[in-house]
Amino acid sequence: MSKKNSINRIYALLDYVNLYMPYPELINTKLLKIAKCIKKEKRSLYKDIHTLQIAYTDLEAKNNSFEDKLPFEDYIKEINETFDFVKVHKCMIATNWNWYFGKDENGFDKMGIPSLETLKNEVYRLLKEAYDSECQISTGGFTAFWEDSKLELIFTIQ
Repeated sequence: MSKKNSINRIYALLDYVNLYMPYPELINTKLLKIAKCIKKEKRSLYKDIHTLQIAYTDLEAKNNSFEDKLPFEDYIKEINETFDFVKVHKCMIATNWNWYFGKDENGFDKMGIPSLETLKNEVYRLLKEAYDSECQISTGGFTAFWEDSKLELIFTIQ
């Protein structure tokens, strides 16, 4: 029942009470109905207020998380300064770590150790996806993830 209908019903019940003033036993019954209706409306309003408070808290949390998120380029700059791509590339050469590069013109799998530039390009793609979706993504030994308002990159040898 809508709030407008509930309020109209309360007014109708009050009119009914005024009409039967000479009969107190009927008035008590109607007053109980009015009290129940008001109590129901009050509960409904409290639920609405609670729902709004939750929505506001969620919105405030989202706004705060957006404020904490730096531009993607800032994270890339930091990772490029701190992550040792040369060391990872040397490790891949030493372990003969091959990546799949699709099929050649004869339909055979193209496999090989990625170049340093290819490594950096793939890492950039992973980091961008992790940043945009705020998730974890892995491929070719690299794992990029968003955690605690920070973009991270690791390389794992198994």
